[in-house]
Formats: sequence, structure tokens, C-alpha cells
Amino acid sequence: MKFKLLAASVAVALSQQAAAATYQLTELPRHDNSKYSYVSDANEAGDVIGHASNLFGVKIDVSYIDFDDSTLKNYYDSTKKQYELIEEEITFTLEDIQNNDAANTNAQAHAFMLSYVMNSSRVVSQEYQRIERAISLTYNNNTAEEFVVFDEQSPDYEGLTRSVTNYLTSIAEDGTIVGWGSAPFKKITFTPEGETEEETYFVRDWRNKGILVTPAGEKIRLEPAFTEYGGLSLATDIKQTADGGYIIVGQSSTSLSQRTTENIEDSCDGVDEPVDVCIQRLTSPYHTRAYKWTFDNDFNLVSSTDLWTWFYTR
Repeated sequence: MKFKLLAASVAVALSQQAAAATYQLTELPRHDNSKYSYVSDANEAGDVIGHASNLFGVKIDVSYIDFDDSTLKNYYDSTKKQYELIEEEITFTLEDIQNNDAANTNAQAHAFMLSYVMNSSRVVSQEYQRIERAISLTYNNNTAEEFVVFDEQSPDYEGLTRSVTNYLTSIAEDGTIVGWGSAPFKKITFTPEGETEEETYFVRDWRNKGILVTPAGEKIRLEPAFTEYGGLSLATDIKQTADGGYIIVGQSSTSLSQRTTENIEDSCDGVDEPVDVCIQRLTSPYHTRAYKWTFDNDFNLVSSTDLWTWFYTR
């Protein structure tokens, strides 16, 4: 009897597999100007969104760099020795970078300056160009196209600033997309109190904001509940409702943390550095909560709801 039951179970399982839906595996195109690409979501219509990283050929601004800085000179000497160890000739000098745009025309010089500028200690200082080598993608027919969320054309070199992080996270059945991105960094100068020499910093208007992109391509920002110092919002999923509207869920800033408030009051006085730089150096400054934005079928915002408050008041 046990063997008969087992045989019957196997037969049922096999028949269910035979009747199951079949799928066609399709290789998606690669983004031509990056090393890696990933898919973040797709809908039943075959619309696909994703992400690419290790972008090639990002522009490097050296106009503000102090080429007499011993840190830079030592970094170059160390790099030169590394090439010698593998019996390879270094093909650029610091003078080439300063005067001949070698950072954007010589592969070795480009890699050298990327490594120097993107060093974690220099990123935190906000005294160096911010470079992000990742982009959002939409897949159309046989191509993977970059989708620009919040980046802008650079005033210092040709093309986008490439200073932003951005992710497209979810796509509805009609092709409406949600995600989030950061504001581009802008170069400013500042003279500390009691000094005469200007210093260069890179600042942005806000950290991250959610975005909704309509099928027609219109971009709608998902503003956070708390907007002091720019605020923060993220959109992680979208669902189209039966009436044609949309529900979007994610996160929103709701207040500053007590630690952040104290740090701003104690340290961000604008004497030695810009107030914005001081504030933007602070990590995790906001209290955030799960959040929901509701739109009608014409993409008008109907409501925004703090889901933590909603949960505890029901």
C-alpha cells in the first residue's frame, strides 16, 4: 500500500509539472559603457528596470586640486613604485594631469586620479569631487539605456556630474516606475574665519528622495514628511490599484535625531567650514519610518501616510 501511495504521489506531482506554465529565458542586452548590469524588477508586459556599475570614462575635475600637496605627491610615488614592481612603465606625471588633462585622456592617469579622489578619507572630507560609477537602467528592445534620476549637467566638464546615487526599484504593470536618488554635488568655495585663502568643498541640496516616473516619462518627487536640511525619502515598491491609481511604499524622514540636533548646535557654526558641509558629514541624521504615498490615475497625490502611526492607531 505504501508503494502504491508513493507511486500515486509521484504521478500527481509529474502531471502538475507537465501542466505548469512554461517560460522563455531571454538574455537582456548589456549597457555598453559599464562593466556590470543587474535587473531590479520587471512586469508582466516585459518592461524591465535595473542598475549598472563600474561605469567607464567618468570625467575628473582637477581644477581645484593642489598639486603641491605632499599627500598627492607621495601617492604618485607609491603608484610609480607599484608599476616598477610589475616591470611596467608609468605613462604620466602629475604635471601631465595638471596641465594636459591626462586624467581624462590617459588610462593610467585616469585610474590613478579615480583611486586618489575616491579614497574613503577624502570622500568624507567633502573637499574632493564626489564620483559615483553607477547608474539606473531601462531595457528597451535590444538596448539597455541609462535613466537619469536627479543628476545634472556639470558646469566644470562635459556631461553629467556623475556624483549621484540612484536606484529604480519597482515597476507597475502599466510601466510606472518608482525608485530613489540623491541630489548632485556642487562645487563651492569658502574662506574660514580669520583666513584669506579660499577652500573648495562639494555639497548637495539633500541626501536622497523618492521618485515616481509616469509611463510618459514625467518625474514626480516623493517629498518626505520632514524636510529640514533636505529631508530623506525612498520608494521601494509600487502597486497599481483596481481604480487605476497607485500605492507606493518606502521610507520617509520624520524628525532629526537628538544626537544630530546636538551635533549641529555644538559644531556647525560656519566658522571653519560651511554649515552645509558640517551637517552633510553627519551619518544617519534622521529618524525614518515606513511611509505610503497614494496617487490617483492622473498622478495627483491623494495622501501620504506614516505607516508606523497608522499601525499603532488602528
